Amino acid sequence: MQIDSIFKPRNVMLMVTGDCNLTCAYCYERGDAKYKSRRPMSLEIAEKALRLAASSGKAFHVQLTGGEPTLEQDLVLEIIKKTRAVSPESTISLQTNGTLLSRAFLGQLRTHRVKIGISLDGVPDVQESIRGRSAQTFQGMKLLREEGIPFNVTAVVSNRNVNKLKELPFVLGAFPNARGIGLDMLVRKGGALKNDTIDLPSPEELEHALQGLLKRLQFVNSVRSVPIHFREWDTLAKAMNRSSSQPFCEACSGESLAVSPSGELYPCTQTFGDPDFSLGTLDAPDSSRLDKLGKERIALSDCMGCPLEGRCPGDCPSRLYYNEPSARTLLCVMLRTLAKSVNLKNALHYEHL
Repeated sequence: MQIDSIFKPRNVMLMVTGDCNLTCAYCYERGDAKYKSRRPMSLEIAEKALRLAASSGKAFHVQLTGGEPTLEQDLVLEIIKKTRAVSPESTISLQTNGTLLSRAFLGQLRTHRVKIGISLDGVPDVQESIRGRSAQTFQGMKLLREEGIPFNVTAVVSNRNVNKLKELPFVLGAFPNARGIGLDMLVRKGGALKNDTIDLPSPEELEHALQGLLKRLQFVNSVRSVPIHFREWDTLAKAMNRSSSQPFCEACSGESLAVSPSGELYPCTQTFGDPDFSLGTLDAPDSSRLDKLGKERIALSDCMGCPLEGRCPGDCPSRLYYNEPSARTLLCVMLRTLAKSVNLKNALHYEHL
């Protein structure tokens, strides 16, 4: 059976390199010497993955990630050009720590309409403590501001930054080109298991942090011409406008593929390296574990009385798989906290998607 008859990904995550210039405390790949010793992805592997995604005849999304993809800027630009050649209508994003951005590189990204996501866990001292090289990350964000290039921020929520999450809107308020904030719960895998200083926040800490973040985001957006979106609010709004639930992400429905530098396949980057989720390789695909993530769900008993009951997308299935049962309701805490804010849409000064 050919690979294009097994997989029809709408979302392709190309792990351009396994190397990284930061030492994030919770990196779920940290400590995997096999991963870090690999060579960067070859253009041949990237093109094979792109043609697989294009085999459906529909537009798809490509996320360039790693490791830190900007360690291989020439390769990134070649992959972007290949993507445009294979599927001109497809979308492309780059997830980066922002430390290695330059005007020339950003100019190329703008030319090819590449969306940019910055991994930022908080104010400079928080970023330095958890990830390192915070000055370089903020310098990269300043370059984005000077070039007028929009970007989104994703923060990994842990006990190390939860109490300062409320400061993120004020940080991004200094960047007119900042477009959104997204929160990813810590995944108890790799570095997060080996580092006893970092863990998931308590439900009480998370609820308090969200209340503070929303209050400050309301103020910041009230004085901006272009508001900063809060991804989790958009998730809630979409769910409340549906009559039934939909999968959390493409990985739940087998429409997502993460491709390692050597061409190994996984449902998403968070499952990379785990044999329980291996989907084989580009040359030898294996669909036997394709629906494994889709089976990871929050227990329905936890949903009783929730305003999203029957419509909630649930939590990220890989987080549900790797995190202990006590952490399974953290997304519930987040969405229920948002749902309590009846007039949140107006308070945040933007229309939901």
